[in-house]
Amino acid sequence: MKKYCLCLALVLALGSIIASAQARMAPSLSDVAKMKKLTNNHLLQIKSAKKYFVVLGSFKSKADAIKRNDFFGDAFIARSEKYPKFKNGYWVVLMGPYTKSEAMYHRDGAHEAVPSAYVKAGW
Repeated sequence: MKKYCLCLALVLALGSIIASAQARMAPSLSDVAKMKKLTNNHLLQIKSAKKYFVVLGSFKSKADAIKRNDFFGDAFIARSEKYPKFKNGYWVVLMGPYTKSEAMYHRDGAHEAVPSAYVKAGW
């Protein structure tokens, strides 16, 4: 009976030591995966926050894009291939990048000069 009690006490003590050690151990692989997913989602949200552009026009010729761009001091001309969500083969006149709400605000300001201006995500 003494041996049984001694073994039981040893097991309980060892269990207590293991439990406290586990509390200080690194997180499990599933916890690490969850944290990584949350971190990646957060970084993706930050990266993608300013992905919207005000499209003031898209043109086959650079000369036409330059004419449109001359109306706007804060616009620029780019090839549409530079932006994965744009259709390839055009010279685009853009303002941005902005957050979606900023882009909507700037689009509203550009509507007087370019009624066809719209907001589009670049990536």
